[in-house]
Amino acid sequence: MCQTVLQDFYRVDAEWIAEHRGIAEAVLNGDRTLVEGLVSDHAEGALARLNRTTASISV
Repeated sequence: MCQTVLQDFYRVDAEWIAEHRGIAEAVLNGDRTLVEGLVSDHAEGALARLNRTTASISV
């Protein structure tokens, strides 16, 4: 649901690539603590974008 609402706001750019690369590298390196922190940051960012996006939608 989040991906559907935010699909028009996602752009693949250097920052997006670096964020996802960092998560992938942490997984590959087996750094569970880093993975948890990066995924948490990623989810919080997505939630903030979702909140901004849905604030303008009336139901």
